Amino acid sequence: DQKKLKEIIEISSTRMSKMITDILDVEAIEENVEGIKVKPYDLSKAVAEVSDQFSEQAMKKGIEIKTSVAKDVNVLVDDRYVIQIIENLLSNAIKFSPKNRKVEIRLTKNQEKSILEVKDEGPGLTEDDKQKLFQKFQRLSAKPTANESSTGLGLATVKKFVEGMKGDIWCISEYGKGASFFVALRLSNV
Repeated sequence: DQKKLKEIIEISSTRMSKMITDILDVEAIEENVEGIKVKPYDLSKAVAEVSDQFSEQAMKKGIEIKTSVAKDVNVLVDDRYVIQIIENLLSNAIKFSPKNRKVEIRLTKNQEKSILEVKDEGPGLTEDDKQKLFQKFQRLSAKPTANESSTGLGLATVKKFVEGMKGDIWCISEYGKGASFFVALRLSNV
């Protein structure tokens, strides 16, 4: 019984810590307390590392992470925040996908921007969900598929980080057919 209670306490404290961190991140960006400092950064490497980091979590749900990452995609970002963006989008894709599905991550570039796409095979978004998608503390109709926690802050934080680095974020989804999240970031000439 004590071991089980200890596990419950650890899970709850981790969840609360993440929620507090998310709140502080959003507030810091909104008030520009920390400030975003952009510099050239290899997004290809970051996407590969984050994909590896989440492979065990995905494997526990029988989810295959498929990656297609262009090489040498150097962007102008704050590396502290771009990692959090990738982690949040991939974590959400895994969290909202049913077991034994796949999540796809694509990184491409054109002459001016990189395009990161994270695509899941989850429930997709209703029209009402799309209206609330990047707002703070929003609970959407889709629910995590294995009782994972969700604070309703992740996508609001991601949007603030992306916009703070002069990038764009959007989502394409059809209800019942999954969702694709896209992040466009400025390329570096380095």
